[in-house]
Amino acid sequence: MAATAAHAAPKELPNISSFRATLTSQPPTPPHPSEPAPEGRSGRAIQKLTADNDRLRRDLNHEKAAREESARELAASKAIIESLRSQLSNLTHDRDTNQLLVDRKERRIADMRTSLTTETGRREQAERKAREMATLLDNTVSNANKEVAEAKELAKFEQSNSVSLRDGLQSMKDHVAAVRREFTALQKKQEQRLAKVQRDMSALENVCELKGQEAEKTSDTVASMKQLLEDYKKRDAATDKINTEMQETVDKMKWVIALHTARQQKGDSG
Repeated sequence: MAATAAHAAPKELPNISSFRATLTSQPPTPPHPSEPAPEGRSGRAIQKLTADNDRLRRDLNHEKAAREESARELAASKAIIESLRSQLSNLTHDRDTNQLLVDRKERRIADMRTSLTTETGRREQAERKAREMATLLDNTVSNANKEVAEAKELAKFEQSNSVSLRDGLQSMKDHVAAVRREFTALQKKQEQRLAKVQRDMSALENVCELKGQEAEKTSDTVASMKQLLEDYKKRDAATDKINTEMQETVDKMKWVIALHTARQQKGDSG
C-alpha cells in the first residue's frame, strides 16, 4: 500500500496556474494529420498547450485511479483490522474463562487435599483405638482362659464350692459380655467410619481420573492421591483381618464358656 501511495503521489506540474484557463475552456482541436502543422510562435504554443493538457489529464486520471485503489485498500485494511480485533476479543475472553476454570479446579484440589489430610488423621486415630481394643480383648481372653482353667481344676476338687464357682463364672460372663458389647459398639463405629472412608475414596478416585483426563500437569498430584488411596485400601484389608481375628477369638470364648457350663451342669447332675 505504501508503494502504491508513493506511486500515486501527484507529480509536480509545471505552470498549473497558467494552464487552468486552458483546462476549463474548450480544448483546441488538434491539427489534422493531412494539414500542415501551424507555423510560427502561436502554433508552437498551441502544440505545447495541447501536449500539456493531455499530460495533465493522464496524470489526473492516474492520480484518481491511485486514490480509488488506496481507498479500496484502506477499506479492506479496516475490515481486516475489525476482524482481528474481534478475534483478539474472543481469544481474550476464552483466556479469562480458562483461567477462571483453572483457578476453580486448583481450589477444589486444595480442598480435597485438606479433606484427605483430615481423614488420614481420623483413620490413624481409629486404627490406634482398634489396636488398643484388640490388645484389651487379647488380655481379656487370656485372663478368661486362665480363669476357666482354674475353675475347671477347682471344680474337680471342690464340688462343695459350686455356688461360688457359679458366681465367679457369672461375673466372668458379665465381664466378657461387657467387653463384647464395647467391642461390638467400637466395631460398628469403625465400620461406619470405614464405609465413609470408602465412599470418600471412591469419590476421590473418580475425581482423580477426571483430573488426569483434563490436564496432564496434575498427573503427579493424581498419582500421589491414587497412591494414598491404595495405602488406605491396604490398611482397610489389615483392619478387616484384625476384626476377623477378634471375632474368631470371641467365638472361641463362647465355645469355651459353653463347654465349661455344660461340664459343670453335668457334674452337678451327677
